[in-house]
Amino acid sequence: MTDLPLPKADFFLSRASKNGRTARLIVSIIEKASRTVFHQDDDDFQHASFMRMMEVGTDMPRTIALLSDAYQASEHCRK
Repeated sequence: MTDLPLPKADFFLSRASKNGRTARLIVSIIEKASRTVFHQDDDDFQHASFMRMMEVGTDMPRTIALLSDAYQASEHCRK
């Protein structure tokens, strides 16, 4: 993994790939409220290890898990 600065945000949003559109809507609502969200579509997330970024995300003050059948069936959720 490259040495990227660790992101800081008010929220971490965790989602399944199939729920990307809904997640982007939630992110836009939170950002309109002048809060920050660390999520899978962030540039920092895209350029690093997925599992490492999930670990970093859980260090955020608040976590939003976009629960769905796809999320619960995902390989990462089952680990």
